[in-house]
Amino acid sequence: MLRVFFDACHRHGWLPGLAPNATIYVEELPFHHDEIARFVPEFVMAQLEADAALAKLPHRTTPNLVIVLIETGLRGGDACNLAFGSVFEDSTGWPCLRFEATKVRTEQLVPLSTKAAAAIADQQAYVREHWPQGSPWLFPGLAGNDDGSKPYSHSHFTRQLVAWEKAIDLRDQAGQAVRVTGHQFRHTLGTRLITQASPSMSCKNCSATPAPI
Repeated sequence: MLRVFFDACHRHGWLPGLAPNATIYVEELPFHHDEIARFVPEFVMAQLEADAALAKLPHRTTPNLVIVLIETGLRGGDACNLAFGSVFEDSTGWPCLRFEATKVRTEQLVPLSTKAAAAIADQQAYVREHWPQGSPWLFPGLAGNDDGSKPYSHSHFTRQLVAWEKAIDLRDQAGQAVRVTGHQFRHTLGTRLITQASPSMSCKNCSATPAPI
């Protein structure tokens, strides 16, 4: 910010008394390095994916949403706004998820794992039971949504995720309480795909090991 300010002052003459050498060069800028891995270590993922842990999530919708996020790598907002009929079969008959990626503003198609397909099928059954008149959303909002017209609130999901991690006493390998965000599932899936494609790769910082998708 100071660098931009000094450059603007020199360019527009805002501070006539400013010394010519009052500037910050690119090589003088501090180097920012994110030392925290954006993916979730497998030790932590094992706790989150355990059936006993998923059973502690409130409602039937929330665990299905968590599974879809973990298995597909969707952004939370895109997952919360999935259409009810968003699953299609490709030319080989494999189930795929079709959705509108809001960040890049384009329609995308993602192959579904067996676990993700089962979670979506269970969620569709739940929507049919709870909203017999139908809902346009795969994950309708849970409160004040009698007609099923409102999608699941991403901010509400974020709060539920925080409460759930406390409820299951989520911890890392050092025994320290750890906080995981929904967006980290996206990076975790990418890491899993890379390690699955290259089993010889290892993570020096997190002791992550290849895991099946």
